[in-house]
Amino acid sequence: MVGTLLFEPLDADAFSRARAVCLGTGRFLRAVLVPAFEELGCEVVLAQTRGTSFGSYMAKRGGHDYEVDTVLRDGSVITTRYKIAACGSLAGAGRARFFGLPAKLEKLRYIGIGVTEAGLVHNGDAMCALAEFLYHCFLAGRGSSTAPLSVLNTDNVPFNGDALRSHVLSCDFTQSSASHRSPHRSSLKRRRTWSSIDLSEQAGESGGAEGDHPEGGGGG
Repeated sequence: MVGTLLFEPLDADAFSRARAVCLGTGRFLRAVLVPAFEELGCEVVLAQTRGTSFGSYMAKRGGHDYEVDTVLRDGSVITTRYKIAACGSLAGAGRARFFGLPAKLEKLRYIGIGVTEAGLVHNGDAMCALAEFLYHCFLAGRGSSTAPLSVLNTDNVPFNGDALRSHVLSCDFTQSSASHRSPHRSSLKRRRTWSSIDLSEQAGESGGAEGDHPEGGGGG
């Protein structure tokens, strides 16, 4: 299986620079949230929740970046390349690799979520994956009081940050009776910032990645 499906760094120093992980690889997230992270100086790891199309696309490109076409008001098109640190899929062997990322990303500060409103459901696969990822962040010492984690949700639902927090706190993984997870549950309430982002106005002017990207506009 190719490295772009298994969260392998796209260059030797990529993980030392990465400060953000995004769950979802849909066009909105790639065209709006990843560029916002880039403006903050954050390289991003992209995780596809369903399928393998984005990782296959990156393997075919053979580089460290993907393209986004932005349609301006006058009809002209600007193509911009956005560099990422790694990418992969939660399908198959990539899932275990995804949960191993927090131990490797010493500068991790942001977790972006773009899984569409269909993914924001109780015990949904994306919510359980996020809950387990946050648990591994806790085990790796990410999200301390001096360097908290911010969880940013771009999905188009009312109070999406609150909804995301509720689903993570109530899912079966988080509510497990295992005693070793009790400190983790407390940390979710104390050391996480759950944020809603309304980027619909900016996204209205952005197209998806170029046409050879097989994935549609969904969040997975």
